[in-house]
Amino acid sequence: MANKNGNKKSPDNNRLEKIASISPGVIYQFERRPDGTAYFPYASDKLKDIYGVTPEEAFQDASSVFKVIHPSDLEYVASSILDSETHLTPWCCEYRVILNGEERWVRGHSIPEQTEDGTVIWSGLIMDITEQKEIEHELAVSKERLERAQRIAKLGYWRADFATGELEWSEIIFEIFGFDKRKTTPSVELFRSVVHPADLPTVLVHEEKARETGVYDIQHRIIRPDGEVRWVHELADFRGEAEGSNPVLFGTVRDITDQKRLEESLRELSITDSLTQLHNRRHVLNVMQGLIATAQRYDRGFSILMYDFDRFKHVNDTYGHSVGDEVLSRVSKLVRGELRQCDIVARLGGEEFVVVLPDTELMDALAVAEKLRQRISEIEFTSSSHDTFFITATFGVTAFELGDMHPDDLLKRADSLMYQGKQAGRNRVMVSQQNTIS
Repeated sequence: MANKNGNKKSPDNNRLEKIASISPGVIYQFERRPDGTAYFPYASDKLKDIYGVTPEEAFQDASSVFKVIHPSDLEYVASSILDSETHLTPWCCEYRVILNGEERWVRGHSIPEQTEDGTVIWSGLIMDITEQKEIEHELAVSKERLERAQRIAKLGYWRADFATGELEWSEIIFEIFGFDKRKTTPSVELFRSVVHPADLPTVLVHEEKARETGVYDIQHRIIRPDGEVRWVHELADFRGEAEGSNPVLFGTVRDITDQKRLEESLRELSITDSLTQLHNRRHVLNVMQGLIATAQRYDRGFSILMYDFDRFKHVNDTYGHSVGDEVLSRVSKLVRGELRQCDIVARLGGEEFVVVLPDTELMDALAVAEKLRQRISEIEFTSSSHDTFFITATFGVTAFELGDMHPDDLLKRADSLMYQGKQAGRNRVMVSQQNTIS
């Protein structure tokens, strides 16, 4: 008695049928003769589930199976079979089929053998992998979304093994650090080499501290290969020797350069006078308080100059406030340009300003004030009606004294000196315990 594939029943065939009935896919043999004809000497019943073709139909003509292969994949499948036949290598292929209007994925795997007459027979398994493909697609989409979210957030994840020095980076970290993924092998050593030299000691301290606390949380700068300095925030958990494994940090790194720039801009706004672009009263008081503490502890003195424009109300009343603002701006720019980088210039309010000179003796400060007084008096201004005019300023100069505990102690002394200068005729410098210089 012949079976459905044209073969006689035998104990071996019965055993194969039993195995095929519990197999997750189609168990089959595919035969191609030297004349190009092909058929399936054997195929289990699940062939119909995948291809909509019965084993008997496939036994008569293999083309009935190939007819349901997706048109876009048919050439690829035929090429893979030819390659397996030519080299007698295992056939492995994933492709789509269309059955009853539904597109499904299958994976085939078989081993070829060639008979004496040149016929090649493949024995193998074909499985429906549609669900697997859907899961893979969902994972790919999720991965793409995650990578996109990481790219938008400028956030990457990493793993550092401090015993071996090995470091794993997600793709976005290569972009953050400015490295070509194809040419770069991350390592703890490489990471440390790009940390800003001024921040590296702090990073190393935090790495050691993480061994005790289990938490690594730090913001620091890096220097990219192109020389650009960027800020990053690293947050990680430490797992180490206590668990019987190598000390490892698992964490994230986020590019916070834009955030740092915004913070710096906001900080500058909070300490800067909007008209003159000099520091404001709050900032200069903080600076002076720090200098007072330093002077008291380390005997390092400093001096201040306070100046006020003479008859500035007359300028506003005569030429308008816009011209008055120009006077304040131009003089502020001149004063800033005449001083050292470490000196602080601030607008206290109105037309009243202060200059803080760290590590400067009283007589040296006096010379600075006199130079500024002279330079201010030489600036020529022009009104909207093309009238020209000049302006002068009166200065009060004082230095830190042992009894000074608060910035107001110096400011009040300098203000009193400045008032004396106004009473004495303006456009002059008055200094603590010194004669007037005009």
